[in-house]
Amino acid sequence: MSVTVKNLSYTYMKGTPYEKRALFDVSLTVGEGEFLGIVGATGSGKSTFIKHLNGLIKLESGCIVVDGIDLTAKKPDLKLLRQKVGMVFQYPESQLFAETVLDDVRYGPKNMKKSREECEALAREALETVGLDFERFKNRSPFELSGGEKRRAAIAGVIACKPKYLILDEPSAGLDPKGKEDIYGLISKIREAGAAVVVVSHDIDEICEYADRIAAFDEGRIFAEFDVSEIGKYREILRERGLDVPMTVRVAAELKKRGIEGDFAVRKKDFAECVSRLFEEKKTLKI
Repeated sequence: MSVTVKNLSYTYMKGTPYEKRALFDVSLTVGEGEFLGIVGATGSGKSTFIKHLNGLIKLESGCIVVDGIDLTAKKPDLKLLRQKVGMVFQYPESQLFAETVLDDVRYGPKNMKKSREECEALAREALETVGLDFERFKNRSPFELSGGEKRRAAIAGVIACKPKYLILDEPSAGLDPKGKEDIYGLISKIREAGAAVVVVSHDIDEICEYADRIAAFDEGRIFAEFDVSEIGKYREILRERGLDVPMTVRVAAELKKRGIEGDFAVRKKDFAECVSRLFEEKKTLKI
């Protein structure tokens, strides 16, 4: 099963003087268990696209099927759709609302008509998954948590519903480097547990550290789609649209210009190991 999008188009305020086309003829598939990164400049259509995936924007043109749920149907099952597709918005901590962390996290399972015991068990599991101790945090007000704790609690509220597909819009926005690393470590953990992950980001270095595949948007279209390991081949087309390749790819290109050949990887750790091997082989690196 998968999320399949075909020929999706969408126009805001259609038929008015303020009409603006946000998406045009977009086709994309998200497979089970994969990590897809979506990149693009502000206004490129990224957020409009992901809001279609769990029915937050009504389908206007094209076709979307999520694990057999056809959004072109007259009355698609949006409740089931949103159980399958969990959405974490930019600055998700602003969505916290309940008196306690436990009430906030178990809100989704409660709406799914789970028993009280099931709701608490799911909330416990979700909080532990995001690194918040259940007993320590369950009775605390979410508004008294630190910024990082709030974001984790908000994510816990989404994953407590056990979505098969988790979509996150700029999940590291506003965080320091350590906070970003922690959040992506958490996302990777959720992915390892079986969920497919879709992350929208403007930071190409960040997204290439974790994603398997990239879809690059510009002016409402996907202009490039590729495996992360192949991103170097797309440097010029990315640059033409205001994006670039990760720092590791740029450094590898400079090394090759100086006659230093190697099997340079995109991810930083793998890249560093490659460079280290070159040193061990006593190759001279004159940068």
